[in-house]
Amino acid sequence: MTAGRDALRETLAAIDGKDYQRAGEAALRGVARPLRLAGESLADLLERFAKPEDDALAWRDKVLGALDDAVPNVLDAVLVLYANVLFHRLVAPKPEPLFALDVPSNEDVAKTAAAEIETRGMEGAADHFTHAAANDAAKLVSSIMNVAELWSSCADDGSRLAAFYDSAEGAAAQMLATAKTLRVAAGVLRAA
Repeated sequence: MTAGRDALRETLAAIDGKDYQRAGEAALRGVARPLRLAGESLADLLERFAKPEDDALAWRDKVLGALDDAVPNVLDAVLVLYANVLFHRLVAPKPEPLFALDVPSNEDVAKTAAAEIETRGMEGAADHFTHAAANDAAKLVSSIMNVAELWSSCADDGSRLAAFYDSAEGAAAQMLATAKTLRVAAGVLRAA
């Protein structure tokens, strides 16, 4: 199990049992570790991208290792933020639908990577997706820091919860999109 999955599972169980106090507490309590791990693994990925090596294959392997570490951490952070957003939507409904926890299958990601290679060529696809992955990862680190700061401020000021929940919703959707980009980048680099 992962911390994000555990927080979501506990939040859903509490909601199912109509114990809304426990649901909110479970969701909030689970935030720190998944956000920290996602932020750290994305920072490591950015460092790998920024440090080219003389041996292109060694660089690629290091980037792939960092991608393989970052994706599950980002997806776990999505789960804990989703638990918080779900709880907030329960107590403060919004007219717009909640974003879907839609994670493409490995097969779909492989097909997307193959289509990108066919369209852009191997070098073009690798260049495009390494830049896209680095740019998306950098933006996501900034969003994670913002959400973490808002979450931390809630301990001293409960009036900040609404801002945290709104930020969490946007960050979770951004995390899903970034995870897809990172996964396609890994697929393209593995084919190289």
